[in-house]
Amino acid sequence: MLIDEFQGLHSLSISSIMKQVNEKLSLSISKDQLHELTSLVQNSDLLTYCNNNFLKTDYLRKKFYKSNFMYVEPIQIYLGRNKYRKHCYAQYVPIKETLKSLFKQEQVYSQLTINHDNLEPGIFSDIVNGSVYRNNALFKNASNAIQILLYQDAFEIVNPLGSARKKHKIVGVYMTLGNVMPHQRLNIDFIQLVLLCKENDLKFFGQEKLFSKLVSDLKDLENGGFQINDTVIKGTVLSIIGDNLGSHTIGGFSESFIVENFCRYCDIRKNMLIQKPYCTGDFRTPESYDSIVEQKQDNVIVDGIK
Repeated sequence: MLIDEFQGLHSLSISSIMKQVNEKLSLSISKDQLHELTSLVQNSDLLTYCNNNFLKTDYLRKKFYKSNFMYVEPIQIYLGRNKYRKHCYAQYVPIKETLKSLFKQEQVYSQLTINHDNLEPGIFSDIVNGSVYRNNALFKNASNAIQILLYQDAFEIVNPLGSARKKHKIVGVYMTLGNVMPHQRLNIDFIQLVLLCKENDLKFFGQEKLFSKLVSDLKDLENGGFQINDTVIKGTVLSIIGDNLGSHTIGGFSESFIVENFCRYCDIRKNMLIQKPYCTGDFRTPESYDSIVEQKQDNVIVDGIK
């Protein structure tokens, strides 16, 4: 483990320093007293002290994190066996537990009821000025409802130009809150990890298998909520954010941008765009999307919808 290797290297460094101190130090004291002195100096090293006590093992480290840093332990989700008959898993950080930890912090809880929608009609300065927020039943009836902004993206953990590219690619799902001030939403302290999974596993097992636990927890959050400071707080997803590829993946659209129907916003075709670069097709609606899904056959892409 990385931390064990680092501690081993640090111990060698401390031993080398103590050896040089012993060689250079000239005091009128006995060897036993000198050994006691050098041991005291060595054991006073903070990293050595921590790793020989409450951070010594993985179990002790997690115990310390949970009691001191409001650590939320991830849950391992079993996806099944892939085409190579290998067991595959995803890691999910329970979203309700993460929110409970966040709202135990006063700087977060104090922003829960701040009204960001305080400008003149027709002026858009924040996501709460839009119709999606205004037409949501939960946000209409509960001013302190949690506005969850989910973000999904894939990233490489090895050289993206090497032979192992895409082999170890990871899909990450993160969360921030629309309740906090806009300039704080991108602050690393407010961005929380929700889920990690290999991209190949997502493609093989499908989104329903991967996101089922997250969706279940989101439904529970919307219907039942949780209690903080004697107040029941509910919440729901306000928006799902991502780049083009991530948004097409989560929305069930074609992930190729050279196909005939490449746009998730409207039904424009590629040949139309070539002839008229500034034109748009008929905008997609939830009703038109559902209609295509009901009519299409398995593994057949219809109007850009998989």
